[in-house]
Amino acid sequence: MYRRGHIGLSLLILSPFINTLGLEFVALSVFFSIIPDLDVRLGIRHRGITHNITFAAFLTVVLCYILYIFDLEIFLSFSAFVGIVLHLIGDLITHQKFAPLYPFVRRRIAFKIVKSNNRFVNDLLLLAGTLTFTYFYIFAKC
Repeated sequence: MYRRGHIGLSLLILSPFINTLGLEFVALSVFFSIIPDLDVRLGIRHRGITHNITFAAFLTVVLCYILYIFDLEIFLSFSAFVGIVLHLIGDLITHQKFAPLYPFVRRRIAFKIVKSNNRFVNDLLLLAGTLTFTYFYIFAKC
């Protein structure tokens, strides 16, 4: 899945919880949902070290420590974990196998529902996520 798809999927899933989690949490989770694909820019194996639950936990702990040092909301560190897990969910529906539970489960899986480069699916997810976010942010404030 491409960046548009990951952003859209994250918005689609998290927007109904915007009043509970807060705008900052949702925004940070969406940001962290694109972080695993930095492996491509860094020249390391795609869907390797950055595409698993261990990476999500590690980044969450690092962020928690940074927020603690600066006396900020530690709860926001959990947004890293949520964002990366949403990224993994998005990649699971594509064709390329990876090990999302590494090192606990080394099995590489893919549900092979859509291709990562399917422009229609990526754009549809972005549109659906944007509309869902707009609805819950503007119209569903309770």
